[in-house]
Amino acid sequence: MPRPTPAQICWGTLVTVSATVVMLAVSGTDSLPVVTVLVVVAVALGTLAAALPLIARSRRAEPAASRVIGSGGAAVPAQGRGRRPAQTADAGFARPSSGRP
Repeated sequence: MPRPTPAQICWGTLVTVSATVVMLAVSGTDSLPVVTVLVVVAVALGTLAAALPLIARSRRAEPAASRVIGSGGAAVPAQGRGRRPAQTADAGFARPSSGRP
């Protein structure tokens, strides 16, 4: 699973803090167990808010990664189309001669 971006971490933190403040203000409780439950629910909401874009992005990427292109030969991943092969370090230099004229 890919790592969350800084924007997703900020979004999850914002959801967690705002959900905690709103639930504590609405409930008006002074009981420690109830406050603990509300904080746990808010953390779960923040985690869900940060993780949902990751899950959606990985589900969209799976079908494209599994496609193959080929006509009866070996399968070639779809991402390989249109890309040039990597050049070697000595691509710009002449090959050494064998010493024979």
